[in-house]
Amino acid sequence: MANGTYISMEVRQKNRDYEQIKEKSKKTWIENYGVDNPSKSKIVLEKIYQASLRRGCTPREDRPSRRIYYDAVWKFTEESWKKQFDKINPTRLNRTHNALDHIYSIQQGFKDCIPPYILGHYTNLRVISLSENGIKGMRCDKSKDKLFEDFDLAI
Repeated sequence: MANGTYISMEVRQKNRDYEQIKEKSKKTWIENYGVDNPSKSKIVLEKIYQASLRRGCTPREDRPSRRIYYDAVWKFTEESWKKQFDKINPTRLNRTHNALDHIYSIQQGFKDCIPPYILGHYTNLRVISLSENGIKGMRCDKSKDKLFEDFDLAI
């Protein structure tokens, strides 16, 4: 019984501490940003947006055209997958645990104005593990020159 009461008091103290920290944080946010939560601040949201641009994200004004570009690349990618499956995936890896990867990334292709049919061509595709693909992110594992060279040799 005493042990249960002690735990209960300890929990109540932690809750009080948490509430004090929460109230102090709100007060600081209101003083610094004029809002009770920094994610509501236009200044904070703009800083987050600018950081994402530095990491390579597409600016807001280019996003509709990027969507059209991505769709076009994937149209050619799917066509390549069907027609050149054995060249893209010679060991027949299961796509449940693997991903179809654009060696020269779609994001970079968009920035460099590379035609979608080149990015979706089988010479720019490979199958890699989901974890490798997650680590790779937007990185290109092929130069622009090599991308065009591989494409030219294949046609």
